[in-house]
Formats: sequence, C-alpha cells, structure tokens
Amino acid sequence: MRRLVLFLALAPLLTFAEPAPKLVNEVAEIDQIANDLIVATTNIELPANESDRARYLWDTFANKPEEKQFAGITTKDWRAKWDRLAGLLVKKAAEASLDSENLRLSLKSLRHGQTEMTMGVPVPAIQSSWGDTDETREAHRKELNAARQQRWAEVLRNPDAWPTSTATVPVSAYLAHHAGGDCWIIISKWENAAPELALGHIRIWAVDCATHKIIGFTGCD
Repeated sequence: MRRLVLFLALAPLLTFAEPAPKLVNEVAEIDQIANDLIVATTNIELPANESDRARYLWDTFANKPEEKQFAGITTKDWRAKWDRLAGLLVKKAAEASLDSENLRLSLKSLRHGQTEMTMGVPVPAIQSSWGDTDETREAHRKELNAARQQRWAEVLRNPDAWPTSTATVPVSAYLAHHAGGDCWIIISKWENAAPELALGHIRIWAVDCATHKIIGFTGCD
C-alpha cells in the first residue's frame, strides 16, 4: 500500500520515453511511414508581425511528437526522399480535398529546402559587426541582409554552382490562414548533408497559397 501511495505521489514527476523514430535509410522505406505523415486543415490565423509569426510557428509545431517521430529519416538520397514525401503529402491533401494543387506548388517553391533563409551556402564577407548600439546593430543587419540577397540571386541564376550543404525533407503540412488569405504551413526535418545522418533538426515554412511566396519561417540551427 505504501508503494502505491508513493507511486501516485511521484506520478506527476515521472516522464515516459517517446517511441523511437522509425529508421528510414532507403527511399523505398518511405512507405513504412506514409500513414504517419500529417496533412490537415486548421483554424490557425498567423500573426501579422514577422517575428511574432516566426515565434508562433516555433511554439506551435517545433519539438512536438508529431514532428519528432520522423527523426529516423536519414540524409541518404535525401532529394529522392523529398520528392517521395512531397508526393505523398500532396496525395493526402487530394484525398482530403485540401487544396492539393497549391500544396504541390508551395512544396515546389521551397526548392528541396534551399530557400533564401536556408540556402546552405556561405554569404559574401561583410565589414560590419553587431556592435553595442541600436545603430550599429541595425547597420549590420542591413549589410548582412544585402549580402544574403546577393548570394541568393547568384544561387537562383546558377544553382549548380551553389549546391546546398543541408539535407531537408517535408513531413507534414497544415492548411492555415494569414491576413492575405490561405497558406500552407510545411514542417520539415533537416541535417547537414553528410552521409546517412539522422534528420534531427526542424524547419517550418509558411507559404502563401495565391503567390507561393514564403511568408513565414523558423527553424533550429
């Protein structure tokens, strides 16, 4: 009886291990997680402010069992895995009558995860630093953004010359809303593109359904 009382007293403090993610090393093994992929509609209304939007995406979707279950996917043949997973997500959206065509175009716009904010290539060197004042930080931010935009333009002009150094795959998609209309929130797993590493990190994009432009992003380093 005392043991039962002690267990009940400690129960709120106990944590139970989550199931280990399924190992997916080969493209052919994607089918074993097909039923776990999530495509759903939501009543989410994304915040208008960019930083608030990024925080909302992180707090809502990052480090949740729904995305952590895919941490067993590896970097091996990751581009083929992206294509297979993207196709399965679009198929699920079609089966649920959830604007599958705009999901397909939104996934395509992400270019296998190589976007301006996740291009996976070095930006040109800049002279400024963050400094200690609001003025120096703002000047550094502007110079850094200009360098990033310069490099991204070069990537778009000649993508073969600037291959990404990261491996990314999409695992879930949620239809949501923002001030301009509908958007797809696309959850992805990623890692440095070294051989057969598990994709333990997360990146989240929000893509406008009308323009297929990225309107929100967050992710871990």
